[in-house]
Amino acid sequence: DGIGDYLAATEEQDIRRCKNRG
Repeated sequence: DGIGDYLAATEEQDIRRCKNRG
């Protein structure tokens, strides 16, 4: 469960980074 939440958080961060770059 903890890992799932961690992965979800990292995915959100990656998406935000991509948006900032775009």
